[in-house]
Amino acid sequence: MKGTLFRRTALILGTIVVWNCLVHFLLLPRFFDSYVYFSGKQNFWFQVITYTVVISWAITYRFAQLFFTQQQQQQQFNQQENDRLNDAIKQAELTNLKKQISPHFFYNTLNFFYAQSVQYSENLSRGIMLLSEIMRYAIKDDDEEGKVHLSKEVAQIQNYVELNQLRFDNRLCVQLNIKGNLEYRRIVPLILLTFVENAFKFGDLSNPDHPLLIEILVKENHLIFKTYNKKCSEAKKQSGGIGLSNTRRRLLLAYPNRHKLTTSDEGDFFSLTLHLVL
Repeated sequence: MKGTLFRRTALILGTIVVWNCLVHFLLLPRFFDSYVYFSGKQNFWFQVITYTVVISWAITYRFAQLFFTQQQQQQQFNQQENDRLNDAIKQAELTNLKKQISPHFFYNTLNFFYAQSVQYSENLSRGIMLLSEIMRYAIKDDDEEGKVHLSKEVAQIQNYVELNQLRFDNRLCVQLNIKGNLEYRRIVPLILLTFVENAFKFGDLSNPDHPLLIEILVKENHLIFKTYNKKCSEAKKQSGGIGLSNTRRRLLLAYPNRHKLTTSDEGDFFSLTLHLVL
């Protein structure tokens, strides 16, 4: 920082010195032929040049002082920001360590419930296992980049549908269609699963004539995901993409300029289409 200040100051001073030399030795003699011999004129212009140099020095010093002060303030601001960032990172690490304790206890408890329920109810034990897989996926199944294989996301959608069918004795009307190759594609977790959960929460899935439709199409690195469902009575009182604000925000952060999410909320039906570049 000080080196930059010195270089800029030297450049300004050098420019002033060169300019004064040009004025004193080239410009003035050109316009005053007897410049060297007329002491009055020589004295006048010498004073002008002297004052110019002094004023230029003063201005240069002031600008240098302002520059140095601004650099110090910027350095202090950057240091404060770094300190706040470090504090936030430490707090996040502590929070993460706390969360790692709860899932461990949670998984062990679910495994215990599963082992105890196998001999009493096949549906109950199956439901516990599905819930355990979904929770494990939701909490810690992503990689260092925060993504998972698309096949894992789709598998959890299938688990979620099966779990809800167990809850309602297979009376829910749901159609899940998957087309394309899911292998070697990665996605931010819970994006699609959240849309499916939203459809289950606010959809009327009891009518065979109007089942919940879930379509997943993969073509090269493009994913098209659709849901279409009849709305339940609670959802009819609301509008504007129920329960989707958080997922919209995640899409903006993870896929800027690489996704298009459209919804249609008209009458008794709600539809959603997501076009995503993986």
